[in-house]
Amino acid sequence: MPTAHPNTVDPAALEMVERIDQIPPSSQLLVKCSSYFGEGDHGIPMQQLAADVALDPRATADVLRLVNSAAFGMSREILNVAEGVKLLGTKRTICTVISACMAQFQQMLKSRTGGKEVNWSNRRGVLIASATATFADRMSDVCPDAAYALGLLQDFGILALMRVEGSRYIRLLNRFRASKTSRLEVLEKEEFDLNHADIGAALLQHWGLPETMVGLVMRHHDPLPEETITVEQKFLHLMNIGEALANWRDHSVPERYERFRQSLGSAAAVPVEDIKDCIAEIAHRAEEANRLFRIPQPDPQELSELAHGLATKITEGAEGRPAVETETPSFSLNDVRQRVQILVVDDDSSTIALTKHFLGKAGMEARPCSTAREALQLAPECHAALVDVHLSDGASGVDIAKELRQGGFTRPLIMISADRRRSTVVACAVAGANDYVTKPFTFDTLVPKVSSLVSAHLGHPARS
Repeated sequence: MPTAHPNTVDPAALEMVERIDQIPPSSQLLVKCSSYFGEGDHGIPMQQLAADVALDPRATADVLRLVNSAAFGMSREILNVAEGVKLLGTKRTICTVISACMAQFQQMLKSRTGGKEVNWSNRRGVLIASATATFADRMSDVCPDAAYALGLLQDFGILALMRVEGSRYIRLLNRFRASKTSRLEVLEKEEFDLNHADIGAALLQHWGLPETMVGLVMRHHDPLPEETITVEQKFLHLMNIGEALANWRDHSVPERYERFRQSLGSAAAVPVEDIKDCIAEIAHRAEEANRLFRIPQPDPQELSELAHGLATKITEGAEGRPAVETETPSFSLNDVRQRVQILVVDDDSSTIALTKHFLGKAGMEARPCSTAREALQLAPECHAALVDVHLSDGASGVDIAKELRQGGFTRPLIMISADRRRSTVVACAVAGANDYVTKPFTFDTLVPKVSSLVSAHLGHPARS
């Protein structure tokens, strides 16, 4: 990312930050990791990053907890930080450190007025972060992990305002949440002559974080040009989308939906199913943050209702016209005599839910299981198999793949894992896998591969 233009944080915001009692100090690791923000993968020294993480006990625990989690899936426990960083990659390691620090700061900055509003703010933050990362997956030149970190940071000033202004700010928040306006920052400016973006930027500057991050947080409410060209503008666009979505989720009135639709820009014409996919991925990311860092997540039922509401709005169209539907790769009952069934061998509930959603969208049915015995029983009924490489109980997906092949399963077999090591990919190929999909996956990185392989096996051309 190019260096941001010089930023001048409001002196009044800096003064307010100084008034926060027991302001949490930033760690040297947070400052160091943030200095890598926006660097390309090759610009970040992996060995140095691993050495920095190893010096911080909390960060070490967070990284090892992530690589040993069920969602990541390893056949053995990873105890070495350097190996953990290598498996995660530099960008996701940095995102993990920043996320963990923000979760810690959220706990330390709890408002003296009670926990309900703090929990609301925390859920809002993880929703914004998950949304920015999800939409970043659909943009070029933007790192989803960097977008996630920015999403966590952009509304951090809300917690600081709660801490300093107490009940006065809580009353303003309640007024905002019940009103049609989608501009919290406008109400804040009228009441305090500052807004949460000003305070958030002042906090980041106080902690010694890079000017690039300070500037993006400070300007995330600024109007955007019609066409976002620079990487910096794309990050601001994503932050705008995340906040508009959180505002609409908080109070689903037409005015807030229109603000969200406008924030999408050219993406406002996306098909209904793509929006549903985005919400499903947002829910998946939020659940992972809750599991790893104990950050309160939005209610999954609320997100489901949000997806339904968005789909309805988009279908109606901005001017009452039906939205344009686009065809997605799928199978129909005309293609085969029975519904295409895909064996899914995984033991992580959120991964299974996301896989079922993606396959269902493409007209396929997931048949989940978590053991070799179940896989061998279900395999004859399925047209392909998706097998997680490392299951949480220590079972090996590679061994399950071998057993499937030895048991006569000749249909497409795709391995799934966050493990990007060449040795693992080669072992899967030797076991008989046709392809390899890395986590976290999206509809576009998973379904076309499944569709193509199954179509070829059945003798039908895959749709595109």
